[in-house]
Amino acid sequence: GRVLFRSFFRLSLCSFSHLTCELPCFARIFFLAVLLGGFFRAMDCGDGYPSLQEGKSPAEISQVWQEMLNVSQTLFDGLDAAGKFPSETEEAAAARVIDFVLSFLSFSKKPILQLKAESEALAEEDPIREPSVLELIRLLSATMRRIDSYGLRCSVFSVMEACLLGRRVPAEDIVGETMLVAVFHVIHPDSAREQKQWVKRCFHLREFLAMIEFENSREFYQAVLALCSAEVLGLEEGRRLLAFLFTLSAEMARDVHLCLRRCLLDHQRKSIWEAVGDVYLRALQECCGAKLLVVTELLQGYISGALRCADPRVFERMHTLLGVLHRRTNLKPVSGALDAAYGPLLFRSLDAANDAMRKNALQLFVSAFPVRPPDRPRQELSRRTEEQFEKLLSFTEDPNPSLRAVAAEGVCSVLARCFETDIAVTLALPALEKLFKELVNDCSDYTVRAAVLKGAELLLQNPLIHPYLKPLMGHLKCCLCDVSSYVRLGFARMLRSLSRVRPIAFWEAAPVDALLHSLSSEPSDAVVDELVGLLLPSFLPETAKGPQFLQRCLFLCKVSPRAASRLYLRAPFALLSSSCSSSSSSTAEALVTPLGALLGEL
Repeated sequence: GRVLFRSFFRLSLCSFSHLTCELPCFARIFFLAVLLGGFFRAMDCGDGYPSLQEGKSPAEISQVWQEMLNVSQTLFDGLDAAGKFPSETEEAAAARVIDFVLSFLSFSKKPILQLKAESEALAEEDPIREPSVLELIRLLSATMRRIDSYGLRCSVFSVMEACLLGRRVPAEDIVGETMLVAVFHVIHPDSAREQKQWVKRCFHLREFLAMIEFENSREFYQAVLALCSAEVLGLEEGRRLLAFLFTLSAEMARDVHLCLRRCLLDHQRKSIWEAVGDVYLRALQECCGAKLLVVTELLQGYISGALRCADPRVFERMHTLLGVLHRRTNLKPVSGALDAAYGPLLFRSLDAANDAMRKNALQLFVSAFPVRPPDRPRQELSRRTEEQFEKLLSFTEDPNPSLRAVAAEGVCSVLARCFETDIAVTLALPALEKLFKELVNDCSDYTVRAAVLKGAELLLQNPLIHPYLKPLMGHLKCCLCDVSSYVRLGFARMLRSLSRVRPIAFWEAAPVDALLHSLSSEPSDAVVDELVGLLLPSFLPETAKGPQFLQRCLFLCKVSPRAASRLYLRAPFALLSSSCSSSSSSTAEALVTPLGALLGEL
């Protein structure tokens, strides 16, 4: 019976096109349904390829594949101009053929998920020998873009994905259509979740982009450039995919660079600026030889633009992008590329006559410090670091106050990062004395004094420098009575950071009686809130009981009633923002609120 049905099937398939011209639509659909259903039942392959393989010779399996190829050609030739099948029956039959091919690939090779995990290294080749199977896969690849049904298109793409990752068929036969479909779905997704899935699929197949001749397909080339979008940059696989594009060709690298630059200038989110910087960071790690020189040249374009930038908003974006690279100078490709990109350009700009250019160069210099090649003797590296630090320190005497402010905070930032690793104590101590004894008393501009206080907060983050800071903190107490509320606010915030450092007590920088006097007479509410947050743990500790609390309260009222009134009036707001336990916070607030109201009336 099976042999008779095969003969009938081949005869029916050959004359199917002639029969459809004479039969009405419903009869044509019925005939095809009976034909396909009978084929799968007669071949005993209703459960996929494993059921077909049982009890059949290679010749019989080959004949089944040939007949399935003929069925598939008939099915996909029936697609209309919109990519739809004439009926749901034919669409279901096409889905069954695709599922059968998938079962064959998964039965004879590792699963797709395992192949994705191994896609970093080339998988072992296991080509398909059956000509009918190869022709069927080529047919599915050629038809994939025409199919309107999203589910069927995804199933066909899964077939192509398994064939490429498993090295089952010659990649040049299917890679063009496969990658074009993947890129199309990344650019035109139906939802964010779907786009994320397609970005991951495209990333796993990224190595096959090198096989595509973009010179012969400008449409595909433009589609690949369209991957430079904020949505793709927001995904880690998307950033790694864009970084891989730099390795394809110099033309591709320059065009991707232009698209990323457009993303940098068009978007307001800082996360997008950092994502663009991460793409260049990954590109530096993946490229080598001439391609690495191209990426370095592109980065030099960013540096040149940042140095000459007159708009602070545009400079902030470029500075954020380059800052991603500055934080990874421990990587040899990154440090080497930055040294080559900055080169003499940065140091010439530091000596420019234009104050705006020198300020931009100084900010980049502080962020990138130290700028040096990776493969040099240690003595030479130390010498270059000392020369650059002395150059940075010389800007603390610049006639322009804004440059002195950037230099003051920059020296502290460099010392916080490089103290005792790249900068010796003998070089750091004179710099600290200059900041805490001279610049903190700079009367020309309040921004210089505020910059010293910001820098002091940065220095407190490095425990190695605490012993050298302790004798210098007393020189900052003059900032408590500064004429600028901006400086007083910075000093109060610095004191709160200092209160969290064990080796140094905050009253070593400002005596408690001076703090209470400032609290009682301070006109700025922001400064008052910072001082309350600083003093509250001393006059209202978390472990304080009722009698202890009253004793401290009476002491404070005797010393400074006005300061006590302000402290307890603003204490509930400080308690809400503190990290104390809920029980002690509620108890303290129950005592503080009426007391503060009473002192306010007095």
